[in-house]
Amino acid sequence: MNEIKNNIFILGMGKLGGQELNYSSDIDLIFFSNNKFLSNENNFHKLTTFIKYFLDFLREISSKGFLYRIDLRLRPEGNTGPIIMGLKSALEYYKERAKNWEYQALIKNRFIWGSHQLYNTFKESIEPLIYSHIPPQNILEGIKEIKDKIEKNIKPNFKEVNIKLSPGGIRDIEFIIQFLQLIHGIRYLEIRKPNSIEALNVLKTYNIITSNEYNILINNYIFFRKIENIMQFSNNLPVQNIPVNNNDILNIFSGWSLKNFNFIDNDSL
Repeated sequence: MNEIKNNIFILGMGKLGGQELNYSSDIDLIFFSNNKFLSNENNFHKLTTFIKYFLDFLREISSKGFLYRIDLRLRPEGNTGPIIMGLKSALEYYKERAKNWEYQALIKNRFIWGSHQLYNTFKESIEPLIYSHIPPQNILEGIKEIKDKIEKNIKPNFKEVNIKLSPGGIRDIEFIIQFLQLIHGIRYLEIRKPNSIEALNVLKTYNIITSNEYNILINNYIFFRKIENIMQFSNNLPVQNIPVNNNDILNIFSGWSLKNFNFIDNDSL
């Protein structure tokens, strides 16, 4: 096991990377290895066998349920890419072929397990790519393109609100935070936080957002995330659509007093 651990690292992305998992979150993972170690056929077999058993363990359904749903689509080349990639090859990909949304997604990367040395090499090389001197207008256009694609995939039901993906929802707040991180993270290293709330706190500290903007963003972000967790707790599924039927809403939220959450300003409710 030490041989594998010294030649691999697992990268957490998304909510896992930001340490902000929902009750029923998928977890986003990427696997990287030492190029030289990976190029050996026997070593490649060891690593892929380890990854298979690891993923099967997380996904296995028992009488008590399962641990996690796994999403590997954030890896280089997405679904068409290898399940594990050599670090040198990965860095070449990020330098030459990665799309803007991939740099944005990497804001929320976090070391999960494996070789700290390999991860530190990755981090030292990837951060200048994430926080590069791209004109703000280009960053904004890239984020808008992603946002438009997301909203096109939402079923056109004007009575139904998707608390994550609908305009003004969780994803929009995260995109605002990440846009400001991409612009100002070049100058202020402290802004490079994978956690959304921590990032908002630093943005306020550096007066990049006003106190009023901070309160609007953080209060709504936390409020929406709690509603999302309540819905997922009730269904044990990654649901984000608030029910249309009043009875369904009462069934989900009865017993939960949102005003008692100590991080919500009661005046905002």
